[in-house]
Parts: sequence; C-alpha cells; structure tokens
Amino acid sequence: GNSGVILSQLLRGLAERAPVTGTDLAAALGHATDLAYAAVGEPVEGTMLTVARAAATAAATATGTSNPATLDAVAGAAARAARAALDDTPDQLAVLAEAGVVDAGAAGLVVVLEALARVCGDRTVAGHRPEVPARRPGSHRPPAARGGPAYEVMYLLDAPEDAVGPLRDRLAALGDSLVVVGGVEDGWSVHVHVDDVGSALLAGVDAGRPHRIRVNHLAATPQRTPPTRNVVALVPSDELAALVERAGARAVRRRERASLAAAVRPGPGVEAVVVPDCAETAALALAVTRRWRDAGARVAVVPCRSVVQALAALAVHDPDAHWEDELTAMTAAAAATRHAELPARGADEGAAVRATRGLLDGAEGALVTLVHGPGTPAGLVDAVVAALADTAPGVETAVYAGAPSDLALVVGVE
Repeated sequence: GNSGVILSQLLRGLAERAPVTGTDLAAALGHATDLAYAAVGEPVEGTMLTVARAAATAAATATGTSNPATLDAVAGAAARAARAALDDTPDQLAVLAEAGVVDAGAAGLVVVLEALARVCGDRTVAGHRPEVPARRPGSHRPPAARGGPAYEVMYLLDAPEDAVGPLRDRLAALGDSLVVVGGVEDGWSVHVHVDDVGSALLAGVDAGRPHRIRVNHLAATPQRTPPTRNVVALVPSDELAALVERAGARAVRRRERASLAAAVRPGPGVEAVVVPDCAETAALALAVTRRWRDAGARVAVVPCRSVVQALAALAVHDPDAHWEDELTAMTAAAAATRHAELPARGADEGAAVRATRGLLDGAEGALVTLVHGPGTPAGLVDAVVAALADTAPGVETAVYAGAPSDLALVVGVE
C-alpha cells in the first residue's frame, strides 16, 4: 500500500515546522496532515489519514486548555485521539470490517505518535509496545478476495513542478492508491496501483526522468513451473531485427499489428513484455495488448520512445528473472538512456557532434550508441566517433545499422 509514502509526508510536515512548544507541535501536526491529504489522489477515510486528522484536531484543542500549551500535553492529546480514531477505522472501511481488523497504516501511525508523546514527557500513553486492537469478537470470516488493480508501481521522478499535475491526472485515470509527494529540489516519489504497468511507467517518462523503479504483483501466487516469457520488440529494419533476435527477443516490424498480436500471445503460463522503438509503436503496443491486460494476463509495454532506448532495455533482458524484475530492469535501462534523432534532410557532421556532446553533458563512464541508416551522409558516423575519441576518451561507443530511412542518425547515451 501507500502508507509508507503518506507517513513520509507526515514526518516532512513536522520537520518543516520544527516544533519547539506545544502550540508549535499542534500547528505542525495540522500542517503535516494537510500535506498528507494533498499527496493522495483520492483520500479514503478509515485509513491513517483519518487518524492523522484526529490527532491534529486533538492537538489544536489541547492548546486551548493549558496556557501555555506544553509539549507533553499536546503530544499526549494527539496520541490518545489517534488511538481512539484507530479503533473506529473498521466502521469506516468495509474491507476492515469484513476482516475484523484495524487499518495497518493507521496502527503504525499510532505507534509513532505514542512514541512522540513518551519522548515529550507524557507517560500516561501506551508503553514501548503499544497494543493494537485484536480482531473484533465474532469476526471469523476471512478477508474478502482482493479486487482492484493487480500491480503496485513505484518510482522516484526528476521532473519540474508543472509536470506533476498532468502526471497525477494520467495516473489517477489508470488506477488507485495514488500518491505523488516531494518537491522540485529533491524530486518526486510516485506510488500507484494499476493494471496497465506500461502506461504508468510511460506517464513518468513523459513527465521527467523516472529512476529506482519497482513493480510488485499485488496478488502473486506460487507457480509450480516457471512461466514462458515472450519478449517482443518492434523494429524499423532487418538489421535491427537481427540484433533483437540475438538479444533473445522476437522482432516484429513496425505497424504490423497482426504480427505483433501473434508474437505476444500471453495466457495461462505465458508472460509477455513488449519493447517499442518510438512513440508511435508504443501507442500501437498499448492498443494491441489492452485486451490481454484487461483479462488479467501478465503483459506490459516498456516505455521506450527511441530505438536506442529499446536496445538499452533489451541489453538487460534476463529470461530467468521474475516478470516484475525483468520489467523493472528494462524500464530503468530505457529511462536512463538519453536520446536524440537527426533527420536525414539537412543533417551534417557538426550537428551530429553537437547533439552527441549535448547528451553526454554530465554523464560519466557512458556508453554512446549510434544507429545509422540509408539516409545517413557519408562520413557522419566517423566524424562523431572521432570527436568522441578526442573530447571524451573514456566513453565507449557502439555503432549499428538499421535506423529508419527518414533519420540520418539516432544517438543514445547510457
């Protein structure tokens, strides 16, 4: 779930106000709660948000009962209110009532607030191991079968603040349990539950640079035999098709919708990962795989916007890895690859060198991938390789044929 991310916002809110007095603490708890609610796409009552709000309200009330309000009085009031609110969470969420338990994230927040109260000097709250309410009497039914999205997607994101609003909107349309927190300087933390992993990752790529990506299957079940995995890559040329096949994937030429559907074929005991090579083929892959995703099959599209990102993703293909780990590694490799495309019309050596050096800015120990095609002017690739040898001698360079005919050069920097 997203309780850990919400807790990080609560702690951040406290730290931003740096409480010294009881009145400060009450204000800090209110600020922290506002931050937590604002971070969640669709706040749900009966969770740790409800407990945080109850604690903040009680803390604010306590400031009016003592003059001046002491830290121990305010912290104690917040902890006791949090405990009472925790006991009520099963009455606010049907899934908790069915299971006969309180909200786990809310229980964790109670532990934190009771620890805070003890540190501040109020010894009337629970001790070192706060009691968490047991199952309610008469509740013997097992938890209801889990509904909702199948995958948890998390990543850190380097992106400007104005990109976060559109990102929230896209992710909210894809799933639930959405939390986006952070700031401009330290980046953003993104958490969402979805069925369409590829679209959730693509939203991050479009907003900025995702990293530390993680994908978890929320209802994973042990499998007696390892599933078959179909890794399918969309390519613009025969040269790159051969390269893809050597990487252990199946190549399908661009725009061949029927061939793509036949190559993917997820189903019982079969997983699939699709690697597009541009924005157009990414849209095609998402459209072709939608019916399988809707049916619950393990199929995802790696968010690649360039053939060099696709090559980076395929370079980390591991048929023995778990599906989630494979998808995470491929997405991380693609997202870490800066890229540029030079159109065949008007391309020259100077422009190619400048584009490559621009991508290398700030990159250390990089791998530069150059993909040329039938529209590449003679000597252009050699000029780029020579320029890199002179100005970036520690950079490794890989050169491949097979770029689309309308491009003079595709450059990737990992």
